[in-house]
Amino acid sequence: MKIEQEDGKPIVLACVTDQIKCDRLIRSGRLIADSFSLDLKVINVETNASFGDNAGLGIEHLYKVSSQYNAEMTVYYHQEALKSVQNYILSNNVAHIVTGVPSSLDGSPFIEGLLSAFPKIPLTVVSEAGEFYLAQSTPYSMIIRSIA
Repeated sequence: MKIEQEDGKPIVLACVTDQIKCDRLIRSGRLIADSFSLDLKVINVETNASFGDNAGLGIEHLYKVSSQYNAEMTVYYHQEALKSVQNYILSNNVAHIVTGVPSSLDGSPFIEGLLSAFPKIPLTVVSEAGEFYLAQSTPYSMIIRSIA
C-alpha cells in the first residue's frame, strides 16, 4: 500500500551519498523535475560504514546545492540505506528516481533493489560526466541504456 505525502504531488527523488561530486545528481534531478513540472527532493542515508572523515563536508555541500536548486534534502542515519530509501518512496509519491552510475560492472545492489521494489518508477542514473542513462531490471541482470 502506497502512503502519499501530505499534498500528494508527485516528486523526483535524487539519491545521493556524502560525496561532493553527487551535486550532479541534484542538478540532473532538477532538470528532470522541471521537465515534468514536479518538485525535487534529495535523500542521503548515512551508515556507520559510509560515514567517513569528510562526510560532514560533503553533506553540507549537498545541502547548499539542494537549497540552490530549490530542493528539500533529508538525511537519515540507518544501517540499511536501501531499506530507508524504499520506506521513503513508500511514504511519498515518487514519480522518478535519480542515482549515480554504479561503480562496479557487476551492478549495484542498491539500484537493483529499487528497480525490483518499484518496477513502474523510472530510474535514471547519471555518470560523473553528467550523462543520463535509464536503468531497467531484467530477470537476469540490470541494464543501463543511454538516453539520447
